[in-house]
Amino acid sequence: MERVILHYDMDCFYAAIETRDNPKKYKNKPMIVAGGVVTTANYEARKYGIHSAMSTYEAKNLCQNLLIVPPNKEKYIKESEKIHELVLKITHRIEFIALDEGYIDISNVIPKYSSKEKFAKIFRERIYKHTGLTCSVGIGVNKISAKIASDINKPFGQYIFNTRAEFVEL
Repeated sequence: MERVILHYDMDCFYAAIETRDNPKKYKNKPMIVAGGVVTTANYEARKYGIHSAMSTYEAKNLCQNLLIVPPNKEKYIKESEKIHELVLKITHRIEFIALDEGYIDISNVIPKYSSKEKFAKIFRERIYKHTGLTCSVGIGVNKISAKIASDINKPFGQYIFNTRAEFVEL
């Protein structure tokens, strides 16, 4: 049986949590979660060239109306634990690599679904239903192909490499 690996990556995880919890204050506004360095930039802030690991000073120079939210690590850990619990209901063949992403070996799970696309859609919608947060999903034949696939249709998208040949052709 060929391996089927899913990579999920929460979209702008820390910023998305803050926006979900304070929509009137942060929705559709450029915002970062940062101390001295940007931890996460939402998509509105990224339009200005702001990205993780950039200094807050530099980010503020790129966007004068940038909103800066101090990190709340405990809140992010709690959300991550909710997501981990949801994932563990699918299988225990998991490698959580950060608070907001992980690899899941779904080789034994996927035959129960009509397609990989259907599984990915159900997975994304389930995370959203239980957390109010979006994630992007990639499915591939190994971790590298799954990780690349999860970046292709961000945010809240999915991409599937069904064969090794599809991945190699990219």
